[in-house]
Order: sequence, then structure tokens, then C-alpha cells
Amino acid sequence: MRDLRRDPTLFETNDFSNMNIIEFVDGNRVSNLYWMDNFYKRPDDVYSYLLSIEPPLWKVGPEWDLGRGTLNTKYFEDRRHMMKHPGICSLYNKLSNICNQQPLDDEIVTNFTRFSKVKENPHDTHFWWPHHDGGYNGICYLSKKEEIGTNLYKPTVTDNPKILPLDENGGVRDEHAIPWTPKDLWEIVVRFRSKFNRFVMFEGSYYYHSMDLTGKNYFADHYSDAEFRINQVFFFRNPRARE
Repeated sequence: MRDLRRDPTLFETNDFSNMNIIEFVDGNRVSNLYWMDNFYKRPDDVYSYLLSIEPPLWKVGPEWDLGRGTLNTKYFEDRRHMMKHPGICSLYNKLSNICNQQPLDDEIVTNFTRFSKVKENPHDTHFWWPHHDGGYNGICYLSKKEEIGTNLYKPTVTDNPKILPLDENGGVRDEHAIPWTPKDLWEIVVRFRSKFNRFVMFEGSYYYHSMDLTGKNYFADHYSDAEFRINQVFFFRNPRARE
């Protein structure tokens, strides 16, 4: 039996010649969107390995205290792996060659998220934390159920878009303290559908983006009874992105 913790071939992918590349034009901005199905050669092994190690709670602890506290483990549960593996760096290098940006990480990074069905999670009227990142974002969807996975947005408030990630007191909106934003502040420009072992990649420093929760597969009366929304994420650095 293979020891998945030390298997350098665990994160081998299928041929990237099957990668779809779409030139996406949004106003004066042009960037490539990438996607492919059957990303990993052994997706069930990747899935089993990630489920075998409980991911730590994400953005919980003194280093994340922005003065507002956290709602993580109150109305939802958000966990993230950040761990080394002998097979991950070669995958980052392959993806870096596609998007022409340097990786931000040399670790496995995941998202494990689930929610309680409570009024504090108003997914019918609000989007979850549209945000920017530093460069390209890659996502491999590892949830077994197919639904909308990720949205890219542009703000409807075009005269002062910087107001959108701020709270009512002018502070930086925190994912785990003030995570929900009214839908009428955003226009969806791209929707990626989640499918097991599907990979997508987009310029996260250009486009606000967040997980789409309209499918409701990851909600229960209490989050502990819900399924996790699971994906693996890859972050890259765009040296031309705004600070």
C-alpha cells in the first residue's frame, strides 16, 4: 500500500494539453481563464489523503484578531490545510509556467467550509466575501456534488469601488467577522461550475471573487451536520497588481 504522505507522485496531473484557455475581455482588461476536467491522475487518492488529516481552523487565533472577533465555529466552520508534501512543488511549477507568475506557496492549501442554516448566513440575498488576491488563483474542486463553485464579480458602485471591502466604520472587512455583502453591490461576470477533479484558474488580483453558495449543499440546521465544501487552492503573485 502506498504511503500517501510521502508519495511524490500523489499530485501528478493529466496532460495539460487538455487545458482550456479562454481570453476574457472585461472593459479594458484582458486576461486568460483556464479550466480542465480530470485534473489529477489519482483524484480519489488526493481526496483520501486530504480527508485523512484534519485541517486546522482558518483565521482563528491571536494573529487574526482584528478587534471584531470571529464567527468561525459560531455560524459556520472554515478550515484550511497548509502543509508540506514532497509532490506539491512540481505541481506549482507546472501551473506557474502556464500563468507566468511565481507561486506564493510551497504547501498544500485547501478550503473546508460548511454552514448553519441561520439568519446570520443570508445566502439568498448576500454573497460571501468578494475579495481580491495577489495574482492568479487556481482551484481544484474536490467536493463530490456538482454545482456552481466560484463567482467572479465587478462592483456595481463604479465611482468608488474601494468602499466595497470596508465595513460601516471604515475598517477592513474581515472574512470571518463581516463576511456577507449584499448582492446588489455586485455583478457576476463569470461563474465556474464545481465538479469533482475540475481545475479552474483566473486572475484573482483583477477580479473580485468568492465561493458561490446558491446550491445550499453545504448547509444544515447546525454546520456540524453539513457536508464540507472542499477544494484545493493555488496562489500566485502578479507583480503588476495594485497594492
